[in-house]
Amino acid sequence: LEGETARQVSAKWVLDASGKADVLSRQLGLHRPLAEEHPTAALWCRFSGVNDLDSALTREGKGFIGKVWAARSIATNHLMGHGWWCWLIPLSDGTLSAGIVWDHTIFDLPPGPSLQHRLHQHLLSHPVGKLMFAQATPLPDDTHYYKNPAYYSSQMCGHRWALLGDA
Repeated sequence: LEGETARQVSAKWVLDASGKADVLSRQLGLHRPLAEEHPTAALWCRFSGVNDLDSALTREGKGFIGKVWAARSIATNHLMGHGWWCWLIPLSDGTLSAGIVWDHTIFDLPPGPSLQHRLHQHLLSHPVGKLMFAQATPLPDDTHYYKNPAYYSSQMCGHRWALLGDA
């Protein structure tokens, strides 16, 4: 951090909970990408104006209410297809985080001028996604993308250090 001075600290154990940054694993030369074995990508952003799966619009004979015993508006929901899956996570500010993970060798997003537009178009191509996202608006400057996010570490722990993984 700017203005901070470096200092040395000691500890009995070092636990790396840095997630995707995988700091300790990279420093120790243990980080291994899985781009060839698991050729995936992930894309997500937040949307406002998303239709609630338990709304009156949904109940208008769309067949999505059937045997539901819990409120879907407060739960993570998923859409799935061949070579991809999407998450739909309601957030406390009223927006919804929507994202997709896909296998490059099986699936590609629809064409479009931006990743955000392409994700929105994909969501609209699914029956449930069309119902939820027809009037939704992606938040500006809120698109995130990982190419080849899959990785592993060739060792998970050693003398007084451990990697906690990606959660």
